[in-house]
Amino acid sequence: MSDELVEYACGEQIATITLNRPDKLNAVNDDMVRQIAAALRRFDTDDDARIAILCGRGRAFSTGADVRQRQMRSREEFERYGGAQAPDASSHDLLLRSVNWKPVMAAVHGYVLGLALGLMLECDLIVAEEGTKFQVTETPRGLSGAKYWALLNFRGGGAFATDVALTGRFFTAEEARAANVIERVAPESELMPTARALAAEVANNPPLGVRSTVRARRYQLEQLSRDVLLQVNLAKLHLSEDFAESARAFAEKRPAGPFKGRCMLDPDRPDGVRLSVTEAHALGEAALRRIGYPADEATIVTDQMIDNALCGYRFASLPRILAIAADEKTGKPRSPMRIVRETPVSAMVDGGNKLGYVAAYRGAEIAIAKAKASGIAIVGVHNSYYSGRNAYYVERIVREGLVAIHTASARPHVLPPGGRRPALGTNPFSIGFPSANGPVIYDIGSASLMWGEVLLMARLGQMLPEGVGFDADGNPTRDARAVAQDGGVTAFGGHKGYGLSFAIQALGLLAGAEAQGYGFLFIAVDPAILLPDFPARMAELVARIKATPRQPGVDAIRIPSERAFREREQRRVEGIVLDRKVVEALNAL
Repeated sequence: MSDELVEYACGEQIATITLNRPDKLNAVNDDMVRQIAAALRRFDTDDDARIAILCGRGRAFSTGADVRQRQMRSREEFERYGGAQAPDASSHDLLLRSVNWKPVMAAVHGYVLGLALGLMLECDLIVAEEGTKFQVTETPRGLSGAKYWALLNFRGGGAFATDVALTGRFFTAEEARAANVIERVAPESELMPTARALAAEVANNPPLGVRSTVRARRYQLEQLSRDVLLQVNLAKLHLSEDFAESARAFAEKRPAGPFKGRCMLDPDRPDGVRLSVTEAHALGEAALRRIGYPADEATIVTDQMIDNALCGYRFASLPRILAIAADEKTGKPRSPMRIVRETPVSAMVDGGNKLGYVAAYRGAEIAIAKAKASGIAIVGVHNSYYSGRNAYYVERIVREGLVAIHTASARPHVLPPGGRRPALGTNPFSIGFPSANGPVIYDIGSASLMWGEVLLMARLGQMLPEGVGFDADGNPTRDARAVAQDGGVTAFGGHKGYGLSFAIQALGLLAGAEAQGYGFLFIAVDPAILLPDFPARMAELVARIKATPRQPGVDAIRIPSERAFREREQRRVEGIVLDRKVVEALNAL
């Protein structure tokens, strides 16, 4: 037996593709999917093979997906992948990638569960050993059994298909044969001889006629799969609390439940702590008070951090207190903020080495007052640091009926193209507009990753995405801790993001910052000085964009800030999930 997860052999015009992970009952992980795909490609181009038999070594054909790898992924991976399957390891279309349309037969025994059931049902012919047990495991695990229901129906399952898809019960090869779902039931120990005999019957026919039939069948199968997945993917059940509970229960070898029948934005997880908004606020304020912030400033800072968490920006929430506590500026003397230069439409503000969450907050208040009085305002804030999420301040300004632009330059964390050392800040930019239906906010960082994300991943021991991080010597690395130690990240979008970052750094100078330092610039405009009915026109623009005809599989055209605002209200009810390590570190300050 080889060390390969999938073996390929060919003889007498019949290829045999064998799942070879018997110690795990051929549970399918990402590597196995990739090797199945490679074996099918090899079969497709093998001139000596006219038909393939897909089978499994050991006590089972396959018990389905490897739960520990595929269903215990982090929420970030589920969101990035759109489900449990990695983009380059999807089993959804393994048989639909063919170019020569040769038939594939499944020869199954023992157990055929979940993902393996789907793979079997997509095969052109099925032979099962007597007593083989099948199950739509997705149903009891909180996922949709719709794909399996559709495939069983495609094979003629009818009411039987609905029964096993909705109950998630085990069913036998004999039941499947009676329901016309499989072609043959082989006596015990006669599975492969039976399968090879049927394969030989197919292989003895002129190949082009056989392939024409296979091609037509798979065309119908592909249309069916697309329609079903379009409906299933919209539900995003892989993000539901019930799915997370089922996966944990399987890994912990205990009964699953109770099930709550709801899809929470942030499922409970062993390394997380769920807090109400009030509890999270108290945790943040107490930590800030312990490192020397007065009550009013602690409230201002925590208000924003909690709002960041509610809007789905985990890295910009309470973990930032840990970075604040470690920053050298936090230990230096602070003085009252003061306006050092002012006109009716402008103000230059010395932040007094106060935290940016406080200094930028006051700067936004000044911009609001001046724009309401004069129709337009520009305010710069310097001698400060760490201002948080730009959208928070922009939304405050927009809710006063004003158009807002806000940029924030920072100390170097971003390498210019070709550079070995950071020279620019992560330098976010935000712009917001009032509309008749509420604020519309666009907020973007000019770095490939915001620095708060890097610090949080370093604290949690997580790896960065490929190609964005550099260590202190300018060498590429995925090690977040190495990047956090005097390294840096790239700008997003190559030279375009770099150009935007450069411009924001320059605007920091206009706000009074040092050449490579923190500078917060606010521009606020009363739209009535140009267009009194601007909010109505803005609402019309949003409506027209959202009415754009959609591509297949797209449930809605989204507008900037729409997701954040929707999730904010949901998390107010569900609470905020923080990393347990972060909560412990905050309590230890």
